[in-house]
Order: sequence, then C-alpha cells, then structure tokens
Amino acid sequence: MAPRLWAKVFKENFPKLPDNALSVPQDTLRRIFAQLSELRHTPVHRLPITAGDTSRIITSALSLAEALQDTARSAVLAELISEVEEEARALGQNIVALEARITLELEDVDRARRELDAEERRILAQQTVEDWECRNVIRSVLMDSERKVLADD
Repeated sequence: MAPRLWAKVFKENFPKLPDNALSVPQDTLRRIFAQLSELRHTPVHRLPITAGDTSRIITSALSLAEALQDTARSAVLAELISEVEEEARALGQNIVALEARITLELEDVDRARRELDAEERRILAQQTVEDWECRNVIRSVLMDSERKVLADD
C-alpha cells in the first residue's frame, strides 16, 4: 500500500486503535505520516538532499517500523542510519581536506600573481629607463649633427 494511503488509513483509524496497539505515541505517528509527503516529493522531483535529511527520513521510517513492531525492518533501518551517518562523517572529512587543498592552491595562485605583478612593474620600469637612454642617444646624435652642420657653415 502506498505511503499516502497508509497515512490516510491511520489518520482515520487512530481513534479506534486500542492504547496498546502501537509501541509509540500517536503524536509520533502523526509526525511521521506528516513527513511522508516530503519523503515521496524528494525523489519524485529529484530534489537535492543532505546526509542529515537522509538520516532524518530514515529515522522517521525506523520510528514507523518500531511503531508497527516490525523488528526485521527496524534492524535494517537502524543499520542504514549507521551507514548514512558514517558516510556523512567521511564526506565531512573529505570536504575539510578539499577546502584545505583549495586554500593552498589559491594561495599559490595569489603568490604567483604577486610575482607576475612585480615582474611586470620591473619590465615597465626597465622599458622606461631604456626609452630615456634611447632618447638621450638620439638627442646627443641630433645635437652633434646640429653642431657639425652649424660648424660647416
């Protein structure tokens, strides 16, 4: 039976259930069934989901299995929660390592950029010096030529 139908059946029959029929309070089941639409909506629409969201959804499923006294599924879900939490820890460690590596690489890029900027300033300064030297040589040649021309007169 589809989860939505289970929610409807339980909602209609909550008042009729004896107190000892469920191993969890009815409020807990109401909360679990309220999350069923999210559980269905997430994969249908391929929404991104975090490991924490996954763990929370599986925990709700575990609560439902325990309420229905389904020990086999409860054990499987409890193991799945452990696996998801372990994967979340591993992902967290990978993210920290990735961020550290990226930080180092960006620092290298920044250092290289500063070195290139300094090299550019040095080249431009050298160009200015060489330009002045060329102008001085040309000025000297022109002055010498002018003196020769005027001396020949």
